[in-house]
Amino acid sequence: MEIPTVECNLLHTLMTGQSFQWTQTEANEWIGVVAQCVFLAKQTQTHAEVYLLNEEKDALRIAKNYFSCDAPDHDQSQVCSGVRVLQQDPFECLISFLCCANNKNTVVTRIQRFVRTERLREHYGNCLGVFAGQNFYQFPSMEQLSACSKEQLQSLGFTVRSADHIVKVVDQLRHKSNDFLNSLHRSKTQKTSAAIIQCLQQFHGVGQKVAEHVALYSLQCWSGKKHKQNSTETCSAVANKKQCL
Repeated sequence: MEIPTVECNLLHTLMTGQSFQWTQTEANEWIGVVAQCVFLAKQTQTHAEVYLLNEEKDALRIAKNYFSCDAPDHDQSQVCSGVRVLQQDPFECLISFLCCANNKNTVVTRIQRFVRTERLREHYGNCLGVFAGQNFYQFPSMEQLSACSKEQLQSLGFTVRSADHIVKVVDQLRHKSNDFLNSLHRSKTQKTSAAIIQCLQQFHGVGQKVAEHVALYSLQCWSGKKHKQNSTETCSAVANKKQCL
């Protein structure tokens, strides 16, 4: 799959605080896990190129959805030059943003979220194989994370607050329908973006800011003031190259 560089600069899209799924393996190359797929993403002067590294029949659909290639409001999927709004799995997105209690989009916060989501993958997710000399793991399912305790998360480097949020949110979700978060996607509901954000705030530890991020980065809530505010933060991180991981 190819996307013109003017529409998708991988450094600016993958490493500025939207997602925490990608590891840079070489200059202008990243490997990341999306759903059950392991992708290699390469940046050339003209295109962002995405290749599948493991066997998965549905990989093209997953990649197109992740990079918002089929977004109904395609003009909104690119928030500033070369930066696309990714569309992640809502459960993974929600837990990832709860991995650090600091909601500011700083390089320190992004590193903390990346490290902690990696630890969740390694300890609770399924290994998908070895690529570029590293093991890559699928993000754990709700069922897999339900087996972890606050004490176990703290032993992995999570703060008391973050561990408490994650354990309680997983427990809340277990008492809802299996498809509850996916049902909030704009393509599946008549709810407004504001209503979706409010719905997300019912979960323990999820305030306005985390709810806005999850709505934008996994539920296709493109439009409105909140989208512009979060997009501005991402573009500000791009403007300061030191803010990229």
